[in-house]
Amino acid sequence: MNRLFSLVFVSALIFVVPLFSESLDQEKLDRLVVSLSLSRHPGDVDLKKLATAIDPNPVPYLKEIIENSPVRVYVKVNAVNALAEFESSEAKAGLEKQLSGSNQHRLVRQSVIKSYINKYYGVDPNTTSTKVRALIKEREFLDFAERSIEISKGKNFPNGKSKDGIKKMEISEEQRNQRKLLK
Repeated sequence: MNRLFSLVFVSALIFVVPLFSESLDQEKLDRLVVSLSLSRHPGDVDLKKLATAIDPNPVPYLKEIIENSPVRVYVKVNAVNALAEFESSEAKAGLEKQLSGSNQHRLVRQSVIKSYINKYYGVDPNTTSTKVRALIKEREFLDFAERSIEISKGKNFPNGKSKDGIKKMEISEEQRNQRKLLK
């Protein structure tokens, strides 16, 4: 009897609760799409600030844009980059879902891979590498992920050294001016 009651309760939760869940506000979704389409160049605008100005919790909207919205590829790439800037488990789950999703455009998938590795590789390299290799099935994207991991490894070496042991040169403005040729 107890098992029957728990089975009925769980099935009611699974089938009835989604019927009453809130759908996304179409006006906010459209405003976010317009905002993300303002710049085709990553780094021109603060995507997190832009998204939170429209909604305090824009993660569901960003996931909707990436998964279902019929927009240009660069808008989806901007949505991926914005999603990667959020520190929630929902954002991480959205990125992980897109890692394994084979129905996305090549550039969107590469952006998801790069964003996920850049965000989580510095925190836990082993788990990130394992998860990326487990979720990605296509050879092209596995190769891209391996290259992205190698680049992230180079960023994480102490004393500013790359994996080849060469210290990156940081020069001051004065040193730059000394290098200029006198006319």
